[in-house]
Amino acid sequence: MANYLISKKQRLILQSQNVHQKMNLVASPIKVKELAGANPSSRFTGANIRRRLASRLNRSEQLILDFEGVETISETFADECFSKLGKAVGYAVIEGRTELRNASPYVKSIIISAMDSHGVIGYNSARTSYSRLRIARNRYNLSRMRSSK
Repeated sequence: MANYLISKKQRLILQSQNVHQKMNLVASPIKVKELAGANPSSRFTGANIRRRLASRLNRSEQLILDFEGVETISETFADECFSKLGKAVGYAVIEGRTELRNASPYVKSIIISAMDSHGVIGYNSARTSYSRLRIARNRYNLSRMRSSK
C-alpha cells in the first residue's frame, strides 16, 4: 500500500539510491593463505579462488586479496586464477576494483607475468612486467641465499 502513496519520481530516486549502495559494496578481505596455503601451486586451487573472485566482481563488490603469509605462488596458479579472470571480466574491472594486500613484489610480478602472457594486460606493458619479474626473482633468490648463510 505504501508504494501507491509515493510518487513516480520518489520511487525512481529510491531505486537509484539502492543501485548506488550496491555499487559501493566493500567485501571482507579474501585471505589467500587460508584458502590455498602458503605456496599455492595448483590449477584446481586457482580455479576455486577465481570462481569466488568472479562472483564478487559480478555483484559489483570491491575485492581485497590478502596475501599475508603467502611466500610465493606458482605460474600455473596465477594463470588459472588471474589470467582467466581477466579474460572473463576484463583487466579494467580487475584493476579498478581489486586491491592486493601484503603481496610481495615477487607475487605481484608472477600475477602480472601470467596476465601479460595471455594478453590480458596488453603487449605494451609486457616488456616492463617481464623486467619486473626478473628483478623480483633476483631479489627473492638473493634474500633466500642471504638467509641460508
